[in-house]
Amino acid sequence: MEVFNGILLRYSHMQLHLFNSKQFPIVCDLDNSLIRTDLVQEASFALLWNRPHLALVAFFHLLCGNKVAAKNWLARHWTPNPATLPYRERLVTYLKSQEGPVILATASPQVWADSIAQHLGCFTQVWGTVDTNLKGAEKLRKIRASYPKFIYRSEEHTSE
Repeated sequence: MEVFNGILLRYSHMQLHLFNSKQFPIVCDLDNSLIRTDLVQEASFALLWNRPHLALVAFFHLLCGNKVAAKNWLARHWTPNPATLPYRERLVTYLKSQEGPVILATASPQVWADSIAQHLGCFTQVWGTVDTNLKGAEKLRKIRASYPKFIYRSEEHTSE
Protein backbone atom coordinates (compact mmCIF):
# COMPACT_ATOMS: atom_id res chain seq x y z
CA MET A 1 0.00 0.00 0.00
CA GLU A 2 1.29 3.49 -0.86
CA VAL A 3 0.11 6.80 0.55
CA PHE A 4 1.01 10.05 -1.18
CA ASN A 5 -0.16 13.44 0.01
CA GLY A 6 -3.07 11.90 1.91
CA ILE A 7 -4.28 9.76 -0.97
CA LEU A 8 -4.27 6.00 -0.74
CA LEU A 9 -2.78 5.12 -4.11
CA ARG A 10 -2.49 1.35 -4.17
CA TYR A 11 -4.19 -1.32 -2.17
CA SER A 12 -5.47 -4.80 -2.61
CA HIS A 13 -9.14 -5.55 -2.10
CA MET A 14 -8.15 -7.23 1.17
CA GLN A 15 -6.46 -4.03 2.41
CA LEU A 16 -9.50 -1.89 1.65
CA HIS A 17 -11.39 -3.25 4.63
CA LEU A 18 -8.72 -1.75 6.93
CA PHE A 19 -10.13 1.69 6.15
CA ASN A 20 -13.54 3.17 6.62
CA SER A 21 -15.20 6.39 5.68
CA LYS A 22 -14.99 7.68 9.26
CA GLN A 23 -11.18 7.80 8.87
CA PHE A 24 -11.10 9.05 5.27
CA PRO A 25 -13.91 9.81 2.83
CA ILE A 26 -14.15 7.14 0.18
CA VAL A 27 -14.30 8.33 -3.43
CA CYS A 28 -15.32 5.65 -5.92
CA ASP A 29 -15.12 5.82 -9.68
CA LEU A 30 -17.96 4.37 -11.71
CA ASP A 31 -16.77 3.04 -15.07
CA ASN A 32 -14.70 -0.15 -14.87
CA SER A 33 -14.59 0.26 -11.10
CA LEU A 34 -17.98 0.18 -9.40
CA ILE A 35 -19.33 -1.44 -12.55
CA ARG A 36 -17.55 -3.80 -14.94
CA THR A 37 -18.17 -1.68 -18.02
CA ASP A 38 -17.88 1.84 -19.39
CA LEU A 39 -21.24 3.58 -19.76
CA VAL A 40 -20.17 5.93 -22.55
CA GLN A 41 -19.05 2.92 -24.57
CA GLU A 42 -22.29 1.10 -23.74
CA ALA A 43 -24.32 4.11 -24.89
CA SER A 44 -22.28 4.45 -28.07
CA PHE A 45 -22.72 0.79 -28.98
CA ALA A 46 -26.42 0.82 -28.11
CA LEU A 47 -27.06 3.83 -30.33
CA LEU A 48 -24.83 2.49 -33.09
CA TRP A 49 -26.75 -0.77 -33.07
CA ASN A 50 -30.29 0.56 -32.57
CA ARG A 51 -30.20 4.09 -34.02
CA PRO A 52 -27.02 4.50 -36.09
CA HIS A 53 -28.05 7.88 -37.48
CA LEU A 54 -28.08 9.28 -33.92
CA ALA A 55 -24.73 7.71 -33.06
CA LEU A 56 -23.15 9.77 -35.83
CA VAL A 57 -24.03 12.99 -33.98
CA ALA A 58 -22.17 11.83 -30.86
CA PHE A 59 -19.18 10.82 -32.95
CA PHE A 60 -19.24 14.24 -34.62
CA HIS A 61 -18.96 15.89 -31.19
CA LEU A 62 -16.03 13.62 -30.35
CA LEU A 63 -14.29 14.36 -33.64
CA CYS A 64 -14.65 18.08 -32.93
CA GLY A 65 -12.92 17.49 -29.59
CA ASN A 66 -15.92 18.26 -27.40
CA LYS A 67 -16.21 15.27 -25.08
CA VAL A 68 -18.55 17.09 -22.71
CA ALA A 69 -21.02 17.83 -25.51
CA ALA A 70 -20.77 14.23 -26.73
CA LYS A 71 -21.40 12.81 -23.25
CA ASN A 72 -24.32 15.15 -22.57
CA TRP A 73 -25.79 14.36 -25.97
CA LEU A 74 -25.49 10.62 -25.30
CA ALA A 75 -27.15 11.11 -21.89
CA ARG A 76 -30.15 12.76 -23.57
CA HIS A 77 -30.57 9.84 -25.99
CA TRP A 78 -29.70 6.78 -23.89
CA THR A 79 -30.34 5.86 -20.28
CA PRO A 80 -28.69 2.97 -18.45
CA ASN A 81 -30.86 0.68 -16.38
CA PRO A 82 -29.15 0.72 -12.95
CA ALA A 83 -30.81 -2.56 -11.96
CA THR A 84 -29.09 -4.48 -14.76
CA LEU A 85 -25.56 -3.08 -14.58
CA PRO A 86 -22.67 -5.47 -13.80
CA TYR A 87 -21.70 -4.19 -10.34
CA ARG A 88 -18.69 -5.35 -8.37
CA GLU A 89 -20.79 -6.79 -5.58
CA ARG A 90 -18.05 -6.94 -2.93
CA LEU A 91 -17.32 -3.27 -3.51
CA VAL A 92 -21.02 -2.35 -3.33
CA THR A 93 -21.35 -4.28 -0.06
CA TYR A 94 -18.29 -2.49 1.34
CA LEU A 95 -19.57 0.94 0.30
CA LYS A 96 -23.00 0.27 1.81
CA SER A 97 -21.38 -0.63 5.14
CA GLN A 98 -19.72 2.78 5.49
CA GLU A 99 -20.98 5.40 7.94
CA GLY A 100 -19.00 8.42 6.74
CA PRO A 101 -18.80 10.18 3.38
CA VAL A 102 -18.89 7.95 0.30
CA ILE A 103 -18.65 9.86 -2.97
CA LEU A 104 -19.35 8.63 -6.49
CA ALA A 105 -17.07 10.62 -8.82
CA THR A 106 -17.22 9.81 -12.51
CA ALA A 107 -16.51 11.21 -15.94
CA SER A 108 -19.84 9.75 -17.06
CA PRO A 109 -22.75 12.19 -17.34
CA GLN A 110 -24.18 13.46 -14.05
CA VAL A 111 -27.68 12.18 -14.86
CA TRP A 112 -26.38 8.60 -15.21
CA ALA A 113 -24.38 8.86 -11.99
CA ASP A 114 -27.42 10.21 -10.14
CA SER A 115 -29.64 7.32 -11.24
CA ILE A 116 -27.04 4.72 -10.25
CA ALA A 117 -26.43 6.38 -6.89
CA GLN A 118 -30.15 6.52 -6.21
CA HIS A 119 -30.50 2.84 -7.12
CA LEU A 120 -27.66 1.75 -4.81
CA GLY A 121 -28.46 4.17 -1.99
CA CYS A 122 -24.96 4.28 -0.51
CA PHE A 123 -23.49 7.58 -1.73
CA THR A 124 -23.51 10.82 0.23
CA GLN A 125 -22.42 12.85 -2.82
CA VAL A 126 -22.48 12.25 -6.56
CA TRP A 127 -20.21 14.06 -9.02
CA GLY A 128 -20.38 13.54 -12.78
CA THR A 129 -19.75 15.36 -16.03
CA VAL A 130 -21.97 18.39 -16.61
CA ASP A 131 -20.06 21.44 -17.89
CA THR A 132 -16.54 20.02 -17.60
CA ASN A 133 -15.30 16.49 -18.22
CA LEU A 134 -14.81 15.20 -14.68
CA LYS A 135 -11.78 13.09 -15.51
CA GLY A 136 -8.14 12.98 -14.44
CA ALA A 137 -6.79 16.25 -13.08
CA GLU A 138 -10.24 17.88 -13.11
CA LYS A 139 -11.65 15.09 -10.96
CA LEU A 140 -8.71 15.27 -8.57
CA ARG A 141 -9.11 19.05 -8.26
CA LYS A 142 -12.81 18.66 -7.36
CA ILE A 143 -12.11 15.92 -4.82
CA ARG A 144 -9.26 17.82 -3.15
CA ALA A 145 -11.39 20.96 -2.94
CA SER A 146 -13.74 19.07 -0.63
CA TYR A 147 -11.47 16.42 0.91
CA PRO A 148 -7.71 16.96 1.27
CA LYS A 149 -7.33 13.32 2.41
CA PHE A 150 -9.37 10.52 0.94
CA ILE A 151 -9.39 6.95 -0.32
CA TYR A 152 -9.89 6.62 -4.09
CA ARG A 153 -11.20 3.49 -5.76
CA SER A 154 -10.58 3.52 -9.51
CA GLU A 155 -10.18 1.11 -12.39
CA GLU A 156 -6.40 1.14 -12.02
CA HIS A 157 -6.71 -0.62 -8.67
CA THR A 158 -9.41 -3.10 -9.55
CA SER A 159 -8.40 -6.73 -9.29
CA GLU A 160 -11.83 -8.23 -8.74
